[in-house]
Amino acid sequence: MGKTGTRGTIRLGVIRGRAVRAGATAAAALLLAGCVQLPAAGPVAAPADLPPAEELAAMEVLAPEDLGLPEDAPAIAVLAADRSAYCAISTKQGRVFANPVDPLMAGGEKDDNELEVDAAYCELAAYPAPAEVTDDCNGTNLGFKGGTLMLTADSFAHGGCRIGLTPMEAEFTAGTAAEDGPLAKLPLLERGQAVELRGFRCGLGRDGMICGNIASGRGFVADRATVTEFG
Repeated sequence: MGKTGTRGTIRLGVIRGRAVRAGATAAAALLLAGCVQLPAAGPVAAPADLPPAEELAAMEVLAPEDLGLPEDAPAIAVLAADRSAYCAISTKQGRVFANPVDPLMAGGEKDDNELEVDAAYCELAAYPAPAEVTDDCNGTNLGFKGGTLMLTADSFAHGGCRIGLTPMEAEFTAGTAAEDGPLAKLPLLERGQAVELRGFRCGLGRDGMICGNIASGRGFVADRATVTEFG
């Protein structure tokens, strides 16, 4: 990733560089024609009708060193400034996600029959019920809950099998004190800011957290009321 202030390229259905939208109507027309280069400045409030993928493309991208991480960091985790979600970009093999802030996710037994892939993962402090139950939870049909979002280049899942609260719920739901929790110590994303690693970009948008895969254009936008896939 380049430094803030460099120029980037946004292609239709693809997110590139540190582009920041300057004039949504003109930029959208250029996007339909192929690609457009925009100077990267500070965060810009997205127009109300801007699609999530384009809003994500317009965000200021923070480099790892902006977050206090080495330039070649293998994983990134950030917390939304409004404490609505945290997201991590890392690798996934089967059910094991190398989450830098959740040892339970990273410590499972990897399935050698599964390829290791890059992925983005988010947890929501409050969330709607999943639209579809996609796991029978080892045949029990119990314990499938929402609030967890996993995105790879060719798949998206909302919800999973678990017992109890997620770390995000434990730290940021009503009646909990989060000052000493691992998520509370994460770098903060302000609205209009994003991070990018391993071909994924995640940022805090107008209607919640947005994550997208640069190559495939697949992504999601999520808040306490809705989780919507795009691409």
